[in-house]
Amino acid sequence: MLFQAFMGSALLAYKRDLGEDGQGTAELRRLQDGGEAADITGGAQLPHPLQARPRRQADAIGQRFVGDSPVFLQDGENGDVDTVKLHDAYTCYCPRARRIMCGRFILTAPLSAVERHFAVAGPIPNFPPRYNIAPSQPIPVLRRPSGAAQGVDQVEIVLMRWGLIPSWSRGPDARYSMINARAESLQERPAYRQAYRQRRALVPATGYYEWQSRPDSKAKDPWLISLPDRSLFFFAAVWEKWRNSAGKEVLSVAIVTVDASADLRPIHDRMPAALDGVGGNLWLSPAAPAELTRLVTPPAVSPFQAARVGRQVNDPTHDAPDCIAELAAGR
Repeated sequence: MLFQAFMGSALLAYKRDLGEDGQGTAELRRLQDGGEAADITGGAQLPHPLQARPRRQADAIGQRFVGDSPVFLQDGENGDVDTVKLHDAYTCYCPRARRIMCGRFILTAPLSAVERHFAVAGPIPNFPPRYNIAPSQPIPVLRRPSGAAQGVDQVEIVLMRWGLIPSWSRGPDARYSMINARAESLQERPAYRQAYRQRRALVPATGYYEWQSRPDSKAKDPWLISLPDRSLFFFAAVWEKWRNSAGKEVLSVAIVTVDASADLRPIHDRMPAALDGVGGNLWLSPAAPAELTRLVTPPAVSPFQAARVGRQVNDPTHDAPDCIAELAAGR
């Protein structure tokens, strides 16, 4: 009874401050309908879904903070989904939310660099350098063009919402939006099973962030994980399409994750499944299941290096070159 009374009063406060269809809810729906894509590719300004939002509205569209570390929705470990309902996020009541693996990444290379690995069909989107890409934003995704010949390394680059919305869901609700897909459950989970079979994709990146817990503090230190020369690589991914009531198609994507390699495990126990151009081509091809499984097998040692960076990256609205500046040793 006490719990119900607490949640009831919290929900009333949420409705009072934001309205039944308040700005936070409307913003979530607008983003899930793809409204951000035109803005993010249009110029030097790099708007973020949480830009210039009061804290309670930012929380209401699906993000929380625990200490200094961001927490987003993610695929659960036991066949469930760790979710934050809108009013739960608003009241910061979310006992099952965890610090997510691969919840931010960077793409500082131009998308034209994809052409070193694949023949690109169609136009290449205008996507400026990004230093702090966060969930729910449109991101570039590589997929096979419809009707592409087998064995041809041809891709098209499409902007999709980061956070997979299953095609069978009633709506693009935060409860069904997953930014990561565990490799171990790709073939079994209803949310990914069909996408894994028919809609595999690649997400280009030049690095990603993880937050390492401190043994003596609740604060967490952000690390940038990248190839030594910060060159382009690709996350294995799966994508999906969902139609709204007006028949508009919303494309969304989830990044595949695996157990972390031994060298990165002290930072986080999971990591994205990263591929080069050869592995990426195989991931996109109609390969046998055994070959696909091999591509998302945890590596013994990763090709990546990790560098401590400043806490300005904790703010998902901060997207600037100083996000990737390495801290001096001992700081």
